[in-house]
Amino acid sequence: MANENKFTKDLPAETSSLDSTLKALLYKLENLSIPPDEIELPEQHLEEILFSLYGQLRSLAAKKLDEKGISPSNKIIRKLLGTDSSEVLIKYLEFTRAKHNDLLFLIPEFGKPPPVIKSLQACENICSENLIREVIAKLGWERVNYGLSVKHYIGLSINGSLPLFVSDAEARLFEKTLAANRVSEFYFFTAHGGSPVESKAIYKSEEPVALFRSYNLAHANLLKEILDVAPLTAAKVKGIIEQLDKIVSDFVKLFQSYSDECKIIPDIYEKLKAKVIAELEKETSDSHLSADLTRLVQMFEDPHNAAEVHTLHGLKRYLHQKGLQLGFKLVDQSKSPNQNISLVLTNRNKVLSVVQNINFADFEPASETELLSNDFPYPIKAVIDGIERQMLHGLGKFPSVNIFCYGNEVHYFVWFRNHPVFIRIDFSPPLQGGMIDLQYFGVSNYEIADHPNIYLDAIRYFFQFLEFDVKLKGTHIHARYDKERALDLNQLCERVQYLFCLTPYLMDLDWVIGSLNLPSDAKKKVITAWAKMFKEWCVLPIDDLLTKDRLGIIQDILDTPEGEYELVWSGDGDYQDRFTVKIEKRFFEDVYNYIDSLGIKISKFADDN
Repeated sequence: MANENKFTKDLPAETSSLDSTLKALLYKLENLSIPPDEIELPEQHLEEILFSLYGQLRSLAAKKLDEKGISPSNKIIRKLLGTDSSEVLIKYLEFTRAKHNDLLFLIPEFGKPPPVIKSLQACENICSENLIREVIAKLGWERVNYGLSVKHYIGLSINGSLPLFVSDAEARLFEKTLAANRVSEFYFFTAHGGSPVESKAIYKSEEPVALFRSYNLAHANLLKEILDVAPLTAAKVKGIIEQLDKIVSDFVKLFQSYSDECKIIPDIYEKLKAKVIAELEKETSDSHLSADLTRLVQMFEDPHNAAEVHTLHGLKRYLHQKGLQLGFKLVDQSKSPNQNISLVLTNRNKVLSVVQNINFADFEPASETELLSNDFPYPIKAVIDGIERQMLHGLGKFPSVNIFCYGNEVHYFVWFRNHPVFIRIDFSPPLQGGMIDLQYFGVSNYEIADHPNIYLDAIRYFFQFLEFDVKLKGTHIHARYDKERALDLNQLCERVQYLFCLTPYLMDLDWVIGSLNLPSDAKKKVITAWAKMFKEWCVLPIDDLLTKDRLGIIQDILDTPEGEYELVWSGDGDYQDRFTVKIEKRFFEDVYNYIDSLGIKISKFADDN
């Protein structure tokens, strides 16, 4: 108290009572290190403190008011959020019984409306206000304060197929054909939330991650030079050595805390470099180098340890592969993302399912506007789109995902209870380092005795079917997709989309197929057929494919006097499930003819062959 008196007695005489109070409170927080919960706020100033510029004090005042059970008045709402914005928000705030603390999440930057305003108005053009109210009430204002968007979907089945989810206009088009029928109607909401605007943090790229990104880019550039079809020259050898100097140095900087090999790698490199330089000094021509020197520089090796390195190309490959393995240790996994994404599936009247386990931090946002919008960067949108598709098809369980964006370098931490998945993606063109690298512990030590297939045949086959390079060590899966598979960035992004559609099934896939009451050759047919289905639809509706006891594949559901009867696939012959259907020959012809009748001239979808 003595310190407080010393602080307050020096205030100018004209300072208001509230200003004096605020400064005294701030002094306690910042100089005396008194925990916020132990600060006592004067009852007569609680509402006024809500309008101060000090976020910690505002939070304390809001907490005190909410503890009293006092609802925010319209006057407070208008003063905090602005008159025009309040006209849009009050109806939603009243329905959700918003508290003072909720308002703090909505306070805009000076001179701007709350970020959620524009998106709410867009939602009102697509669905009813009642439905929007239900979604906000379900999520809470802290999960929608940056924005809310909605899409309207019609589920359309063709000849009993899995539903296609299309817009109402697209559905009307397909309904003009004989085989398309509406089977469902959904609204899909995406909510963007996070810490209040005044407390948001714009992060900068962390030094280790930035160095790791440049390290991988250097590897890509060096590989292009090593593989160049042009003859090896003295200048080219010197350029390769210069690049390897930096790569070796960066490798040691990055991983000396994680690998003892960092103590021997520089020595191995120096000896190898000395050999190359000695051979180079023997050369009589700068443009026609000997076979021995060419071998020392360019010969391909795939060393399993540093002792097996004998060429510059081999060292480059070893350091790249080793760097990818160790790179997963660079990111602080304890860091908490500061923004969240919630996905909500509804029908016309009520909420059906909610996913609230996607969180992210964008350390290099393109702009301030991008940070506070629902126009998410592609690396985040790919996750949203993957989960959205599965929710539309009825999947109810999803892993938790934390996303850390460092420019082109994006790290995804995924958890199925105690099953971690780490995904690192470089969204650069493949020849400039773009790649996907996934590590997954598919079976925990506690489940090895009970798991029906610890060799994870299904997951491995799915990745291989999607053209990933897959390795299994024990029950640890390493899947990779890079320049050796992808021709361009579009092809890389296509695999990213497949990956995040597949991710929710990683834990269940081998459990389900391994548990089927089918012989091993029939299970292989299931794996093959499901992989093909997944690649075509980007979904795997396991619950709809399995019998009630989850031990068989439903071939059809028959209506009998005793009720529904499950016709189970025996495992003989070709694989068949209830969604194995054939499209009528005239289906696409009918679609084409209908479009043509509207006066829209298009080419046919496919030729007659």
